[in-house]
Amino acid sequence: MLAELLNLFVCEASAARLLREVRWAEGIRCPYCSSEAIIRWAWYRHAYRCKACRRTFNDKTGTIFSYSRIPLNEWLFLRYLLGCLHISIPKASRELERSYEAVYRSARKIIYAIHRFRGLKAERGRRSWGKDMPRIMILVERRGVERYIPSTDVEKRTIEKIVSRHVEPVSRIYIDSFTSYTILQTLGFKHERVNHSIREYARGNIHTNNCEDRASILKPWLAIHRGVSEDNLDLYLSLLHLQRSTSKPKTSKRSSSQ
Repeated sequence: MLAELLNLFVCEASAARLLREVRWAEGIRCPYCSSEAIIRWAWYRHAYRCKACRRTFNDKTGTIFSYSRIPLNEWLFLRYLLGCLHISIPKASRELERSYEAVYRSARKIIYAIHRFRGLKAERGRRSWGKDMPRIMILVERRGVERYIPSTDVEKRTIEKIVSRHVEPVSRIYIDSFTSYTILQTLGFKHERVNHSIREYARGNIHTNNCEDRASILKPWLAIHRGVSEDNLDLYLSLLHLQRSTSKPKTSKRSSSQ
C-alpha cells in the first residue's frame, strides 16, 4: 500500500490514472452538459468529445488541476502533506522545492475545493470576528459525527441559527450553563446541562466532554499554521473536518448533540 502511495507522488502517469479512475468511477460524463454520449478524441491523449454538445474535454477539465503548470503528482503530494500529515504551507513549499507563493495558491485551491464540497461556511459579522478573536462552535454527536463552525458571536440568535441548521429537531442536546443556551428552551429541543461554574463536569451521561476533547485538538492543530486569517478560518476548519472524518469509520450525516 505504501509503495503504491509513493508511486503516485513520483510518477505523473500513476497520478493521472488515479484521477481518471476516481473522477469517472461511474462512467464518463460531459462536464458541460452532463451527457453520457462520449467518444474518445483521437487527436489528443486521454481526451474526449461529447456527441451532444460537441465540446472536447479531458480528465482535468473543470477541476482545480485544469490549465495548471504544476504536475498532477505534485498536486496529490501537496494534498497529502496538508490533509494527512498536516504540514504547514511554508514547510510544504520546502518539501516541494517551490516558492511559497506558488504553494500557497495551490494549497488555497485545494482547501477551498474541500470547503465548497463540504458546505460548512458560516456567515460573517462584527463583534468578536472584528476583534480577530472569532468563536468556533463545536458540535459532536455521541456516535462521533462532529462539526466545527466559525461564528460571528455567541449571542442567542446566532446559537439558534447554528443549532437549527446542524441539529435534528428530535435530538437531545447536552450543554453547559452558558447563558445564550437558554434559547434552546424556546426551540423545543430536549436538553440537559452541567454547571461548570460549580465544578460540575459530568452527571451520569450528561456532559460536554466530547466537545472539550475536540477543542483540545483544534487549538494545537491551528497553532501549526501560526495564525489563520479570519477570511480563511472556515477553509481550514473544512480541512480539519475532512481529515478527521476520513480517518475513522463513517457514522450518520448530521450532528445531534453538543
